Amino acid sequence: MNGALLIIGDELLLGTTIDTNSAWLGRRLAEVGIEVKYKLTVGDSPKIIEDELRRLLEKFDIIITTGGLGPTLDDVTKKSIAKVLGKKLVLNERILKAIKKHFQKRGVEMPAINMSQALIPQGAHSIKNPVGTAPGLFLKEGEKWIFILPGVPSEMKAIFEEGVLPVLSREGKKEIRFRTIKTTGITESRLAEILDRTVKEVSGYVIVSFLPRHTGVNIRIKIKKGTEGGDELLKKVEEKFTEKIGIYTYGRDEETMEEVVGYLLTMRNFTLSVAESCTGGLIKHRITNVSGSSKYFIGGVVAYSNEVKQNLLGVPEQTLQRYGAVSQQTAISMAKGIRSLLKTDIGLSVTGIAGPSGGSVEKPVGLVYIGLLSKGKTSFEEHRFLGDRIKIKEQTAQAALDMLRRYLLNA
Repeated sequence: MNGALLIIGDELLLGTTIDTNSAWLGRRLAEVGIEVKYKLTVGDSPKIIEDELRRLLEKFDIIITTGGLGPTLDDVTKKSIAKVLGKKLVLNERILKAIKKHFQKRGVEMPAINMSQALIPQGAHSIKNPVGTAPGLFLKEGEKWIFILPGVPSEMKAIFEEGVLPVLSREGKKEIRFRTIKTTGITESRLAEILDRTVKEVSGYVIVSFLPRHTGVNIRIKIKKGTEGGDELLKKVEEKFTEKIGIYTYGRDEETMEEVVGYLLTMRNFTLSVAESCTGGLIKHRITNVSGSSKYFIGGVVAYSNEVKQNLLGVPEQTLQRYGAVSQQTAISMAKGIRSLLKTDIGLSVTGIAGPSGGSVEKPVGLVYIGLLSKGKTSFEEHRFLGDRIKIKEQTAQAALDMLRRYLLNA
């Protein structure tokens, strides 16, 4: 079966909102053997939605729409789909009751305008929205499936997992097998060089894609349809690739760096504290995104000013005067200070210039130092990152967590 995504919303075309739904949907659909062959983003125009939906129904088995299910005038998706299918919108009392209950839980009276969210095309089945008011919907027209989902990512994902995936799992044949290997600290071109011969060896039954981001490169391995023993082949190819890449590999599929670090800290029974300057708390944010992180993460400090570095972390004034706030000496002193302050096994620190101002010839924007201190171990790394302020902060956080990961693997 093949599928198409119709992503709806003026905000997506204007660039005020980034479309993350289609990437997530493509990945989840592939896992149940449904390959997305086409994706289209359109604005909140009923005529355009109707024209494109008619065209997609001619070519694809499954169409999934996201967006346009809110209560305001620009939310026109259901009306447009009903018109294409020649159906009326009818009030669903069960959905209306669920919407009213949602507002009651929040202690807020339901605005009358939200009644429109209980109007659905005749014959449509509703899917409970566990985190919002707009339910998901699906219809089957002959051999065609249409799934209608909200545009808010958290709502879309919850509805997909609860109501769409069970239906599609029965329809799909799980013919597509893939694996994502996550790497960091190495460029796409260098990875391609390392893996060149191996990629050629498996090209008869595997499609390999390099997916670079500013925090690392993901390598996607997909077993071609019809290949016998796909699961075993996938495992063998993954093992070949990770052996070649070595320490630059930190996870696979949905694993995050902070989850891997958390696992290693737990296995080693180590505690961690963090002192951040240029990242402004981003490392602590990522670490505490992992459920159960309180077992190993004790706390941290955002030591943005020199005064905090001195007074709270104990960075010597002479160190700051002689070497500067952005230096290996300051990074090590910050790691030492936070470890001592919070009495943890490991102290981790970052200090750098995120830009766009503050740089110089000697210390350009993107210069970052990472310090790590533990019992019997003192180390630092120097990095020179490129990009805007946000990207430099994100690269710094990723590099700091990766330095910690590599230390823990050998601890």
